[in-house]
Amino acid sequence: MSLKPAMIDRDAQPYVAIRERLHREALGDVAPGLLSEVYEWLATNRIAVVGPPLIRYLIVDYNSGEVEVDVGAPVASMVAGHLRVHPGELSGGTYATVVHQGSYANLMDTTAKLLAWGKDNHI
Repeated sequence: MSLKPAMIDRDAQPYVAIRERLHREALGDVAPGLLSEVYEWLATNRIAVVGPPLIRYLIVDYNSGEVEVDVGAPVASMVAGHLRVHPGELSGGTYATVVHQGSYANLMDTTAKLLAWGKDNHI
């Protein structure tokens, strides 16, 4: 895989999600069910999704392998959550991005390469 980072400016993006703390290796098994629950909540509340689903990493513990993530979907404006589904917002600003393709098991390598690229380019 060749790393082709890009710098993009993004507006703030509201979203709704379910927060979970779990072992990194379980995320691939757990995320689909969480997304289904979020999308069902959105449909029940007649709230439109305005982009692809997201997994936001809030905490990554490399020692234990645990992560705390928000698994959800972007929405047009901030909405009130309910029980397990809560609102959040991705901050606006300039971001270094890269598209990861392949196994989730290799995501840490892609992340490390992106961080190294940023350091090498003084970003």
